[in-house]
Amino acid sequence: EATLNKTRKTCSCEGNCDCPRVLTDDNVGVMRKSNAVSYIAHKLSMVCGVRSGLPLTREVFKGNTPDGKTLEPTLETFKAEHPEMAEQLSFILADGIYQTPENQKVTKDVLQAKLVAPINPRNRKDKPTTARGIEKINRYGTPICISGHKMELRGSDREKGQYIYTCPVFHPNAKQEGLTCPLANHAECCNGAAQGRVFRMDFDQTPQVDVELPQHGRTFEVLYSARTIIERIFGILKDGYSLRRVHKRGKQAVEAHVDRCMISMHIMANMAYHQTGKANCGWTRNRLQRAN
Repeated sequence: EATLNKTRKTCSCEGNCDCPRVLTDDNVGVMRKSNAVSYIAHKLSMVCGVRSGLPLTREVFKGNTPDGKTLEPTLETFKAEHPEMAEQLSFILADGIYQTPENQKVTKDVLQAKLVAPINPRNRKDKPTTARGIEKINRYGTPICISGHKMELRGSDREKGQYIYTCPVFHPNAKQEGLTCPLANHAECCNGAAQGRVFRMDFDQTPQVDVELPQHGRTFEVLYSARTIIERIFGILKDGYSLRRVHKRGKQAVEAHVDRCMISMHIMANMAYHQTGKANCGWTRNRLQRAN
């Protein structure tokens, strides 16, 4: 409901005067969702539990604050508000925009936990390679064979500092249904080996990949699959608890609005638990019950 950079008088003078003026909303900024879509908005960062499905901590920023800069204040607030829970954490799941060396260090320093976030290629481009049977290394750090298939990460050699990739067509532990390889390419790439090509790649060739927890591995996929809970929480808060639009101006008023939404969700979850014996965010189920 705010207008960017709009000011108001702080005095009771009539007409124009030289008295100082202040912004009507000192916390809004231009938040760009895409090249064609932008909003005058506040930015909300939130921590939730992947099992409880409930919001635990929030931080409100100006709408033009880069997403990657919101992690440290949010984690600091979480640690201050939930010290016992913070001590038990091993992983923090976050969107790809947070995947930077700085944020990896912040997560370790603040919570002694590991940041789990997908690769953000940013301005990187595919890189050609002269390795036998490999056409290129794509911008996400995955080798692409001459048949156009993504090689499958099977592990890493810490002593040599290398990732180990295998063939997604012939390797028995990496086969993907529907993939085929022309006979000529099979002969050129791996001399017709029964298990296909095994390709080793140095860590420093793909700095966008997290060496501690490579994003192309199965362990990362299993851990990161739980992150979608935050998207559902935001959706429910916006559609069911009036979080989408704020009718007050200023950071303090927005924080109070967000807090009321979060508290309401916890109250609904508590009611749902006492009624059904199951802990959940409650809003969707209760709405359906009222509709029926």
